[in-house]
Amino acid sequence: MKKLFISCPMKGRTEENIKNSMSRMHKIAELVFDQELEAIDTYIPNEAPDGVNRGVWYLGESIKRMAAADYFIGIGWSEVFKGCEIERTAANAYGIP
Repeated sequence: MKKLFISCPMKGRTEENIKNSMSRMHKIAELVFDQELEAIDTYIPNEAPDGVNRGVWYLGESIKRMAAADYFIGIGWSEVFKGCEIERTAANAYGIP
């Protein structure tokens, strides 16, 4: 089964809210790509280590997971959601539809 990377804003949101958004996005992606897809778990529950830029650390963990993706779906691309914009750019640059 093909794998789906879901890019979703997380900063300041509850785990439940994030996972609900991801579930809806997963369903949309299956309609868009016209196939059943396995969602890559992109929710990162771990705390960033002390002494690092938290945003960059979480983005790095996310990009690692994108390496397994066959497809990409995302929302929230703007200066407010910098990580989502970078994930979209990486998906485009590396040919992940």
